[in-house]
Amino acid sequence: MLPKRWFGSAPLRTMRLRTRKAPVHYDRVVTNPMHVRALEISNFRAIASAKLENLRNNIVIAGPNGCGKSTVFHALRLWKSVQAGYVDNEPLQWLSEFEINLVESPRDLTLLFREPTKAVRIAGTVELANEEKDFIRANIDELTHELAWRDLGPRAGKGGRLIVPAAAAGLTRRREDTEQQAALWKTQILETIDEPQFEAELVIDTNLQMRVNPAPPVLRLVYAFNRPDAIGAFEYHTADRNYQREQVSNIDLRLESAVQQQGQTGLYNTAQKYQNIKSQMAGSYLRELIAKAANVEYPAGASLIESLRDLFRTFFPEKEFRGPVPLPTGKLSFNVTTLGGFEHDINDLSSGEKEVLYGYLRLRNLARRHSVLLFDEPELHLNPLLIRGLPQFYARQLGKPFDNQIWLLTHSDVLLREAIEQPDWSVFHMRSNPAADGTQVAETAKGNSLHRAILDLVGETAAYQPQRKLVIFEGGGDSQFDVTMTTTLFPSLAAETNPISGNDKMKVRELHRLLESASEAGKLNFKVFSITDRDSDDTDLSGITRAYKWNVYHIENYLVEPRFVLEVMQELFSSQCPFKTESDVNDALRAAARKASDAYIKERVKRWVDSKMFGCLQLGADSTPTRLVPSLLASIKASADRIREIVQHELGEAAVKSKQDEVLKEVEQSFSNDEWRMRIPGREILKRFAKEHGNGNGYPTLRNLTIARMRSADYQPAGMKKVIQEILDA
Repeated sequence: MLPKRWFGSAPLRTMRLRTRKAPVHYDRVVTNPMHVRALEISNFRAIASAKLENLRNNIVIAGPNGCGKSTVFHALRLWKSVQAGYVDNEPLQWLSEFEINLVESPRDLTLLFREPTKAVRIAGTVELANEEKDFIRANIDELTHELAWRDLGPRAGKGGRLIVPAAAAGLTRRREDTEQQAALWKTQILETIDEPQFEAELVIDTNLQMRVNPAPPVLRLVYAFNRPDAIGAFEYHTADRNYQREQVSNIDLRLESAVQQQGQTGLYNTAQKYQNIKSQMAGSYLRELIAKAANVEYPAGASLIESLRDLFRTFFPEKEFRGPVPLPTGKLSFNVTTLGGFEHDINDLSSGEKEVLYGYLRLRNLARRHSVLLFDEPELHLNPLLIRGLPQFYARQLGKPFDNQIWLLTHSDVLLREAIEQPDWSVFHMRSNPAADGTQVAETAKGNSLHRAILDLVGETAAYQPQRKLVIFEGGGDSQFDVTMTTTLFPSLAAETNPISGNDKMKVRELHRLLESASEAGKLNFKVFSITDRDSDDTDLSGITRAYKWNVYHIENYLVEPRFVLEVMQELFSSQCPFKTESDVNDALRAAARKASDAYIKERVKRWVDSKMFGCLQLGADSTPTRLVPSLLASIKASADRIREIVQHELGEAAVKSKQDEVLKEVEQSFSNDEWRMRIPGREILKRFAKEHGNGNGYPTLRNLTIARMRSADYQPAGMKKVIQEILDA
């Protein structure tokens, strides 16, 4: 059942509110602006559980499609609207966006539940600015009477019919009820207005009953009035933005007109939000002229036109916005000048330029203060050069000078990286399903050089998921291949960890040791893992926790599967495929492995010799200038002596021949017991196979198509699966 306050009516009288409007001071610090400091969402649409705490003045939320980023904004809007609305029946406007009709189909409300057996819960904590509290105290009687009238005056009844009291007696009783309610709210508000924070919780239980606990009268009052000069508000910018060409007409110099439009489109009806942009600029221009003629000094930084010029300098340095320019015909032009001297109308800006300009102009024209500004995907239509600088421009022009809190939902890696580096930004990552702690959102640690280094390794910052396990893969020539192949065949690894690509095996282990030490010291709050090729490296990994090797020479050895290679060849050659059966493909792969085995034997013997030779080189030296050369020459002589010694006793012809025979025997044994697929380098096998049988289709094509075939068949190589499962279970 909907609370009565969800329905409202226009007031019978106009309030005259007392305000003490102060100019905007860009250097003023307000300790408690009207900001959301905590938000908790449970079982609401795409969100099972999300908890955002200790929110700063600027917030960025990133994550994959479908994880619930936009749902955060939907939850905030509903949470605000059920307490009070800027326009009549505001919660019903929210419900209509999701095609929920409580009159005709009350059960539609179940569409808001992620799980039908659990209640929906949205809880928020806000702070109010001292200026807002002063305004409320100064106008408490008028505000509470207006609020009471909205609740107790004429209201919509069943079927949308207007219910009004009958005759004078009914009006008298309604007036008496209004006076009593206003007096009660006045007492409650004045008793609580000095609280540092205000909390409210919206609950929709499984019986589809809605309630707001504890419904603080202060928040009801704040959220009922759209007064950008005195009380903060919520302003929502959807991702569905559209900008049309327009002419200047019907210039309205009344700020009240702009305020009324804002109230109607602040949270809903957002398609109308970006209309009459030129008219708004013209109105602001004329108001500035009138103020100048009246000898009223505009506060520094308060000029809309000057702030628009700053916008062009920041984002479009090759263009200059001339501002509204009066013409001899009595009209205003809104031209932009390029570096080459060419002029064009502001309507002819690109879609990306309009995205920056119109979205900013919409907010800046109202000079809204102490408010919560919600931007869904502000990077739409923007290239990376335009995105760079956008968060700080919003904070500089819309946030700090007006004490506004800015929320951004983004997929942009550029925007996210910039926000992470700023001290006054809270950066959160969302995931589609809850983590082990039950929540879908985690904050990225700031001011931590290790975290920044990890973000650089992840590559796409938007894909980084704080507090999840970090898995370091070996890189090499195709540095991302190991990560790509593994996450393609094992999507759960990408969903539950942060896989990154290191470099060669030695650097992967060095990075693993570094991060593991940081984790043990409490500097990182996640576990670190690494996976490298086995190849011919016999290094003991016992000194590194959670370090794994594939059980094959290269990760590509897992692709030497006749079944899938045959499917790829049939796809490439159709009826002209040179292979009929998996056995035919197996024989060809085996032959390719035979040819690759010579290089493998050479590599094994060479690496064995290298390890012995490098152990002889110990070039210590004295740093004292007079001793440097003699001590270095002594080290060189000692190293040469050790090399001669080891060549004479361990690297003679017989010893090297013996090592060659040992490796050759291992190779022959692998062909006899069918282990060649694991021992001979898989990359070389596939390269030779593609060169001989690919008919112009090279190794990368064969490799990538084989992975695609495995993915389509949900095939997961047993050796890989064992390692991946151990990591996921750890």
